[in-house]
Amino acid sequence: MILWNLERPTYRELDLKIRTARRLLEMKRWAPADPVKLVANFTDLDLVLPNEQENALRKAVSEIRAEHYAGGRPPTKSYEPATAGAEMFAFVWDSKHFARRMYFKFSIRGQGAAQRLYVYSLHSSRPLGRGV
Repeated sequence: MILWNLERPTYRELDLKIRTARRLLEMKRWAPADPVKLVANFTDLDLVLPNEQENALRKAVSEIRAEHYAGGRPPTKSYEPATAGAEMFAFVWDSKHFARRMYFKFSIRGQGAAQRLYVYSLHSSRPLGRGV
C-alpha cells in the first residue's frame, strides 16, 4: 500500500483531473484558493480584466498534459483555509500561449453541483530553490 501512494498520482488520475478542471472552468465553477496570491500572479502576467484571467486559465488547462506533472508523489495537501487538506496538482510546461515555461497548480473539491476547481498559481516557472 505504501508503494501505491508513492506512485500517485497515476497518468490516468492526472488525465482525469485535467479533464475535470477543463469542464469546471467551462462551467465557471472555479475560484482562487487565495485571491490575493492569484491576483499577484495575474498582475505579473499583465492580466487585468476578469475575462483575460479566465481565458488565461482556460489556455493553461488546455495546454497541460499528465506528463507535465511536477507536484509531489503523493500529491501535497493544501494548507490554504478555503481548501485545507485538498490534494494539489502542479504542472510545469512550455506554453505556446504564454510563450514561456509556465507553472500551474490547482485542486478539485466537492461532488456533483458543489464540485469546484480551486486555482493556487499560474505564473512563469521559477528555477528550483526559488519556489516553482
